[in-house]
Amino acid sequence: MACGTAYNGALLALGANLEMKGKPIIKKKGKRISLEDYRDRLALVDSRLLKSFNTAYRILHLEGYFEGETKQGVILEGIDSAMYILNKIRPPGKNLIPQTQLAS
Repeated sequence: MACGTAYNGALLALGANLEMKGKPIIKKKGKRISLEDYRDRLALVDSRLLKSFNTAYRILHLEGYFEGETKQGVILEGIDSAMYILNKIRPPGKNLIPQTQLAS
């Protein structure tokens, strides 16, 4: 459940980041925003953000939430990717959200 929550937070941050960059994802009535919608927009804006999104998706959403991965090192890698995404939308002058020690 925690992995799903972290992934959803990353999606919200990505949506805000894309909106700030002038590349918002337009949700079509009655349809969900697809993974490819995020990837297409991110490819236009920031390749490192796209890489972090792909890592967060794979680890937090697929492995952590759906497959039940419990290895701390694996989950921390996904959390670090989500933290990178969150830090991209923080206001200037505010402290960074700390990443785990794994990233050091």
